[in-house]
Amino acid sequence: MIFERICIQNLFSYYGEQTFDFPSPTADKPVVLIAGRNGFGKTSFINSVKLLFLGTADQMLRDAQVGKNLSAKTYLLGIDRVWQGIFNRQARENQQTEYGITLVWREDKGRVTVHRHWHYENGALEPCLSIRVSVIRG
Repeated sequence: MIFERICIQNLFSYYGEQTFDFPSPTADKPVVLIAGRNGFGKTSFINSVKLLFLGTADQMLRDAQVGKNLSAKTYLLGIDRVWQGIFNRQARENQQTEYGITLVWREDKGRVTVHRHWHYENGALEPCLSIRVSVIRG
């Protein structure tokens, strides 16, 4: 699995759509290093990728707030000052309706695109997970 692109939209510290394109690995540069100062989004990046693969899994709900077992909706939206949720606060304040992550990776036999997102409008929360596989014939 070789990551090609990750797009994060209105999750954690990421406001709007932020796209990360990864260069193809070479013999000289086989890995990508994610680095940055404190508060620049490294943990938000990793947590977004975890969210893509795990969704609102029980472990993520338990780990979010020590001593609390949040519901999936509470994990996403928050509850007052106790837990502010993973949807970006600025996006929520600006009535954004789309929140999610897309990951494109390459494998020997093709390319996989996975998109997990939520549409949130007027108090209604609609989750969606889509997976597209493009097979290389040959």
